[in-house]
Amino acid sequence: MLVSEVEKYQEEVVSWRRDFHMHPEIGFQEFRTSEIVKKLLESFGLEVITGFAKTAVLGILHTGRKGNVVAVRADMDALNMQDEKECVYRSQTEGICHACGHDAHTANLLGVAKYVSEHREDFCGTIKFLFQPAEEGPAPGGAKTVLDSGVLDDVDYIFAAHNTPEIESGKLMVRYGFANAGADELYITLKGKGCHGARPNTGNDLIVIAGEIIAAFQGIVSRETDPLENLVISVCSIHAGRENATNVIPSELKMSGTIRTFDEKVREYTLQRIRKIVEKICELHGVIGEVHTVFNMPSLCNCKEVTDVVKEACIEVVGKENFVERAKPTMGAEDFAYYTKKIKACNFYFGSKNEKRNIVYRGHHPKFDIEEDCLKYSMAAFLTVIKKLMVK
Repeated sequence: MLVSEVEKYQEEVVSWRRDFHMHPEIGFQEFRTSEIVKKLLESFGLEVITGFAKTAVLGILHTGRKGNVVAVRADMDALNMQDEKECVYRSQTEGICHACGHDAHTANLLGVAKYVSEHREDFCGTIKFLFQPAEEGPAPGGAKTVLDSGVLDDVDYIFAAHNTPEIESGKLMVRYGFANAGADELYITLKGKGCHGARPNTGNDLIVIAGEIIAAFQGIVSRETDPLENLVISVCSIHAGRENATNVIPSELKMSGTIRTFDEKVREYTLQRIRKIVEKICELHGVIGEVHTVFNMPSLCNCKEVTDVVKEACIEVVGKENFVERAKPTMGAEDFAYYTKKIKACNFYFGSKNEKRNIVYRGHHPKFDIEEDCLKYSMAAFLTVIKKLMVK
């Protein structure tokens, strides 16, 4: 069984994961991580390409035998947030941590690359191991930057996997069709006349106006969008005034958030209505409103052909009893979506939960962690998918 075969790599893969976890780096600043990845890939005897997509690294195995060109992707970046776990491999960088598991993705793909390099006689075609920066941003993120570089222009298939605490370690999951929503960043600035908090009639209370705008946004979701369509508008940040200036109504307010959709028509309508709402409410109150949106990434739709292969491989690795077909997509975004627009692709999931050890926190939580035993199952799944996709 392949899981048993890759177990001999487990200790080394876990050590890589913990090292990356202790030294996290944010998007396009993964200098230490990419240098380690580069040196390891070179030690495996792979052709290594750098200097594209900023900190990206590509390892290539040309088997010399007829077959497809298959790319496998791992993301390397961490998040701007504090690690609140108590463990020996806790982040040593203040305010940055791997709270989404990209450290595990990187270590997993390194393990896969090492296995393939040591068993290259079992493979055919060309295999590209892509270590991608900036999945978490900044926009437009690492995937688009990689695609624009042209290093994947000859690829027939690409796949990846994301850890998930939704299911236990030892389980694998796929989703057919739409799997992740598209995302836009939203930035709004309100400008008015500041005044004394005791005399609000002499100025413009931007905080009250912001509340009206936020409430109106939810009307787009609940009253202007087909209930069977998916739309999320979340204002996640509001900044105005000073905490200790309790009697000063500020003259400027900034807020930001995210818009999540699957359908392009819903997206276009939402962006149009957001601008109109801000314009009209600000006009009503006699203040200035500025709206700026940034297209972050499209929705992710898995190719049926590749998803069928991934499903078959997952069942081979863990059995039908440990295979899960995800019933619904998530409104979470994933920049692997860019690859799905150009290449036959699938992004699937490997379980990382262990309730007995309280490893249950979702991604972007300050106590996020993974059950490291999951890595042998993800490695085995990756290798099985590669073998199935590489044959013409």
